[in-house]
Amino acid sequence: MMLENLLESLTALVLPVGVRVSGCVVENDSRDSQGELVTRYDNRLSWPLAYCQEPHIGIPQARNRLLDHAQQLGATALILVDDDEEVTSDWLQALCTMAASRQWQAVIQGRVISRVQNPRQQHYERFFQRKPRPSGESLRYCASNNTLVPMAEVQRLGLRFDEQLREVGGEDTVFFSAARRAGIPLLYCQEAVVTEVVPPSRANLRWLSQRKFRVGLMLGGGVLADKPRNLLRSLAYGLRALVGLLPLLWWLLRRRRERAVRQWLTVCRDAGRLMGYFRVRVRPYQRVDGY
Repeated sequence: MMLENLLESLTALVLPVGVRVSGCVVENDSRDSQGELVTRYDNRLSWPLAYCQEPHIGIPQARNRLLDHAQQLGATALILVDDDEEVTSDWLQALCTMAASRQWQAVIQGRVISRVQNPRQQHYERFFQRKPRPSGESLRYCASNNTLVPMAEVQRLGLRFDEQLREVGGEDTVFFSAARRAGIPLLYCQEAVVTEVVPPSRANLRWLSQRKFRVGLMLGGGVLADKPRNLLRSLAYGLRALVGLLPLLWWLLRRRRERAVRQWLTVCRDAGRLMGYFRVRVRPYQRVDGY
């Protein structure tokens, strides 16, 4: 079970000096299926681990439940990590060291290394890897998997994850885009490493294409703070998607699989940026992904 793997990785965590730590697992369901597991690890960890339920189904609902929990505790920061990830022993130290150097007023995005679960799908692993960056580099956007959120700044601005995006996704990118627009720095920390497990249902060209298309929809749809809808820009991306089919054909003829896949994914993103202007939406989270 992936959640158990995450909790097991937390048992080896080196705690930062002078930082009081507590954890919370939010179960996005009205049924209690993970409470016993959380209790077991609460007894093993040297810091408290709470269990909360959010009966309203949706990833933004669960994330807002965590914001509320952190606020109730009076936490300085909330660190978000997904249940399909495992942390390294010095992960928390790295995040807190950088956050403290910025007076706990910046969002800190850690490094995520993807590992494809099925050995026969290993050739797709490279397409899940994030671009390597030096620590301290400013980001325009970030996601919520392996991210430190400064609670005082979030409360001051009244930031919440948009629950209307429950079925669409991307609410974390929208959230951090709004934070950056309001003046909160988004910084990268390459020393804060987690490993993400990619299940067989995602390690394929169809899923990757759909994800790139959804990213394009978000970039072209005017939902990000610094990306207003713009017809001319969207048409330019649509034209670029068409022109991009030519190098795609070239790489296919030369049997350069990786180059062809990367070009195809660029075409999907550019096509999404065109369709995003016209408010096209896909709803990948209508069905609960229970892997």
